[in-house]
This record gives sequence, C-alpha cells and structure tokens, in this order.
Amino acid sequence: MIKLLILIIVGILSFGICFIFFGLYIIIYSSGDYESIVYALIILLIWLFFMKFFFNLLDTGKNYEKPLFICLLISLSFGGYTYFLEKDLHIKQVNTRINLDKFAPFIDFNNPNLMHINELDLKEKITLHNPNLASIKSDFKFENNPPLIDGATALYPIYAAFVESIYPSDLKYYPCHAEDSVAKCSTTTGAYENLVNQKVDIIFVAGASNEQLNLAKDKNVTMEFLEIGKEAFVFFVNSKNSLDNLSVDEVVKIYSGKITNYKEVGGKNATILAFQRDKNSGSQTMLEKIMAGKKLMQAPATNVVGDMVGIVKSVGTYKNYKNALGFSFLYFTKEMVKNSDIKLLKINGIYPNSQSILNETYPFVGKFYAVTLKENKKESVKEFLEWLKSSEAKLMIQKTGYTSL
Repeated sequence: MIKLLILIIVGILSFGICFIFFGLYIIIYSSGDYESIVYALIILLIWLFFMKFFFNLLDTGKNYEKPLFICLLISLSFGGYTYFLEKDLHIKQVNTRINLDKFAPFIDFNNPNLMHINELDLKEKITLHNPNLASIKSDFKFENNPPLIDGATALYPIYAAFVESIYPSDLKYYPCHAEDSVAKCSTTTGAYENLVNQKVDIIFVAGASNEQLNLAKDKNVTMEFLEIGKEAFVFFVNSKNSLDNLSVDEVVKIYSGKITNYKEVGGKNATILAFQRDKNSGSQTMLEKIMAGKKLMQAPATNVVGDMVGIVKSVGTYKNYKNALGFSFLYFTKEMVKNSDIKLLKINGIYPNSQSILNETYPFVGKFYAVTLKENKKESVKEFLEWLKSSEAKLMIQKTGYTSL
C-alpha cells in the first residue's frame, strides 16, 4: 500500500516536472495543432521514461522493462523529429512576393501622418502622390468611367502607376484586393478568371496557360493580347551556394528530376531542393513553357490547413536552405538580392539585366501583356490600349523597372 502511494505521488510529481520544463515551451512556441500533438507525446513518453527508473527502485520494473524500452525509443524518435521541425522553423523563408500596399495609387507613404491607410479619408487621399510609383505628366486623361483593371502581383506597380497618371483621382482604388476596387490585384490566376467572366475590362499579366486559354474557350469569349513589355525569368540559390551558372538543358533536367545533385552541374555534393510555385501562377506557367512539354517532377510540399479537408499538401514556399533552388521574375528578386540572402544564376553564361533582356541574349525572357476581350466594345478600353502604345506608357514601364518594347 505504501509502495503504491509512493508510486502515485512520484508519478504525479514527475509528470509535473515534465510539464513545467516542456509544457511551457509548447504553450509559448507551438505554432499549430500538429506541432502540439508531437510535443504532447514527447511529454508523455519522457514521463514514462522517468517512471521506469522509479519502478526499478521499487523492484517492480521487471514487468515494464520491454514496453517502457519501446516507449523510450519512440520518445527519442519524436525528439529527433521535433528537433528537425524546430531547426526548420529557423531557416529563412525568402519572400518572393512584394508588399502591394506601398504601391497603392494616390497615397503618400512617406507622410508620417498616414499610419492607418484603411482609415484614410478619400478627400484627403486624392490630393496625394505615391512616391513609390513611376510618375509622368500625361497628355491623356480619363475624365470618368475608366476601364476596370486587374493583373498579376508583379505587374501591379506598373498599372498602379498608369492609374495615378491617367485615371480620375476620386475613385476607389484601395485596397487592391477589394472586389469593388477600380484597380485590383487578383494575381495572374484570378485576373484571367475575372476577365473571362467579364468582371474587369483589362488585365496586365504574363502569357496565358493552357488552362486559362481553355477557360476562355469554355466561356465562349476571345482574349486579345497586346504586348507591352519584357521581363527576365530568373533562377536563384542561397548566396553561400558555390553554383553560379546553369545551362538551359540543365534547368530542364533538374525540374524533370533527371539531375538531382549540384555536383552534376558544377557545384558541391548536395541534393538539389528545387522549389516550384502554384499551378497557373505566372511564374509556374513560365516554367512549364521552358519545360516544353517535359513532365515536371513533384514539387517540395508543406502541410497546410485546408478549409474543409484538414491537413493537405501544398506547394512549398521557397525556403532558403543551402541546397535550395528557386525561380521568379527579376522584379521580385531585386530586393532579395539587396539583402544578400540569395544570388541570381547566369543561364548559359548570361546574367539577367536590362541589356540582356532587351536584346534577348538572356535565354528566359518573357513578355507581359494588356489582355482584353474581343467582345468588349467599350470606347474607354480602346482608348487605354491606344495610350499603352505611346511613348508615355513605355517610359512609365521603364521607370518602374521593367523593359518596354
């Protein structure tokens, strides 16, 4: 009876010690239900490990040796996996997207009084210029009812600058993700969907994927593409990676899974972790065009919480591992390169810059477009498209940081 009482007391105390040392860590640092379960199991198994020694002291451990030894092995396995997860959390996630808020038209982000942009009064906003946008004095202006526009994230700084130069200043432009915004940004996928569903008049995007072309066909509409500029599609690695160059053929073989180690392309002996982007995004569509029909290997994936199906697999966001390989458009990567987190790779020995984009000596140069529907007969759409061919529009594209035609 005394041994049993001692067993219960020590069991409670040992579990309490485990909770104090490990439970508080969970409460403070755990980032989700999946991680919490892992940590909770570790607490339980460590407690059982403590109890094993106590059983031995009471000479009652013989019946518990094998099961508790198994528990100990499981605990060590979970501990190792948890260490891996914790270490992974500290690998820097390089952001391949830009903050669209700072490109909102008619908003001066250098004004210290504008701390809460969503609360900004419309009458105050219309007198302002956003210094983050390219600016010119245009001879062309819409007086009212301009086209509703949408587009890719990477191109928002361009068409936001168009808006500030030629659109009336008293319309609703912010936030750009709002359904009723005159100039919204729904990403490449959303912009094409909005266009074929006739929710917007003009979209600014990279070329359409086969799925997007088929969507227009299903909706019985015809898309028309006006080329307005060029952009480099670039590949990058961790700045500490010794690799500096890939050939076009090597890129294709890496993303088809035929090349899996950096030593095969002149780098050090390390497995290539080649990230991808979401299907139908502008950059993923560009990669598919480079592959020229060759099947892409399975992309690195992460566990994310779905709305209805629990934990699902999603294309992993680029994380700057020492062996990581990523891609994007040049505009996205400029800020990342400044932070020295990544370095751009030469392709066929050619570095991506304005000159190699203009003369297309850099192998991966993609065009971007103003896309409309043939069925849209609005006069304002026709006027906008004509202005996009002007020297004013080309200058704004160049000032933004892209290459005009």
